[in-house]
Amino acid sequence: MGSKPERGLGWCEDTACGTDVRMPDSTVWPLEPHTAAKHSILRRYLQGYYPKMASAQTRLIFVDGFAGPGQYEGGQPGSPVIALEALTGHSQFQRWSNCVFSFLFIEEDRSRFELLEATLKARRDPDNVKVYPRWVL
Repeated sequence: MGSKPERGLGWCEDTACGTDVRMPDSTVWPLEPHTAAKHSILRRYLQGYYPKMASAQTRLIFVDGFAGPGQYEGGQPGSPVIALEALTGHSQFQRWSNCVFSFLFIEEDRSRFELLEATLKARRDPDNVKVYPRWVL
């Protein structure tokens, strides 16, 4: 049996299935099928979650602690953009003008953070949508 690779920066352990997963070293990488499935689930969940919460709240906060660069090698949107698009593109969004939506996107890799920040700045979100990208060490 081969030895496990040495863990360090760029490695995470999935304790649910006991496997090690190598994180990409590059700023952007190809969208993998399992990630596309995760994004589909996220999009559908938020399309149901936003109406329930926004109709009963005046402020909602969305936190993505592993935001990534906001896009993939092929230009597909990452989870921060998906979360924003699921909100602003929702058929009921105009009804939620009394609710302030705050999005906190956290990324530790400097180059990924810079691309994420540029991607988010290029968006023209409504006044009640506040976006806060953060780079952390």
